[in-house]
Amino acid sequence: IDEDNKEKQSINYSLNEKEWQSLTQIMNMLQDRPKYNEQKFNSEHYQLLNKLLTWPVDKLPPVLDLIRVLSLHPAFADYCSKNFNFVKKILKIGGNGLVHAVNGMLTCRIVINLFNRRVTAKVLEENYTIIINNLLFNMMVEEKKNTRLAFVRVLLHYTYA
Repeated sequence: IDEDNKEKQSINYSLNEKEWQSLTQIMNMLQDRPKYNEQKFNSEHYQLLNKLLTWPVDKLPPVLDLIRVLSLHPAFADYCSKNFNFVKKILKIGGNGLVHAVNGMLTCRIVINLFNRRVTAKVLEENYTIIINNLLFNMMVEEKKNTRLAFVRVLLHYTYA
């Protein structure tokens, strides 16, 4: 256990200058409405998202909320359709509302937003069992109604598929 604690303490959750620039680029791209559909995210952007997903569970809500907004972007949806392992990583890290209800709700909302693009909706439909198995615990979160409702909305999207 001591080794695990030492390893966790040695992980650096802060962002370096390059990562801050990358995060700023992402935010600017999301706000640039005239060029919104033309914007493409690069490997540095996805590396940053992977790093942010390593943050402690209680620090993940802003990360998952950023991904929720990104999931509406056509370039991000295209990336997710070709990299389902990235989607599975999000589901495994944030999908269990019993561990952290807000993370569970935001992860459900990421899936809901990914249904907005046909390219990702097809991938989500093909991976129904994986997605539902990762999100199922959200229906059991008693104290957070919005987490349960988000899970129900995921199920509703599958009924339209």
